[in-house]
Amino acid sequence: MQTRKLGIDGPEVPVICLGAWPLGGGMGVVTDDQAIATVHASIDSGANFIDTAEGYRTSESVLGKAIKGRRDEVIIATKLSGDHSLEHMTPGS
Repeated sequence: MQTRKLGIDGPEVPVICLGAWPLGGGMGVVTDDQAIATVHASIDSGANFIDTAEGYRTSESVLGKAIKGRRDEVIIATKLSGDHSLEHMTPGS
């Protein structure tokens, strides 16, 4: 698997990243067993860079189950969204 350096002095990560949005049911029903099998297959194939976010429904919790005992094998990118209420979406506020 080809890799790239993440940032200036970050770790080497695979050029293929597993996007976790579908694992949380964002594209339809996915059982925990299916999601865990997907994560394991990704890690086993060398695609151990996984992208998730708090807004990806249940993806973070199922990802936690999937990497239990394997945390040292993966690199996780995550993000956090802010307050999406109208007053916080107004420029300059």
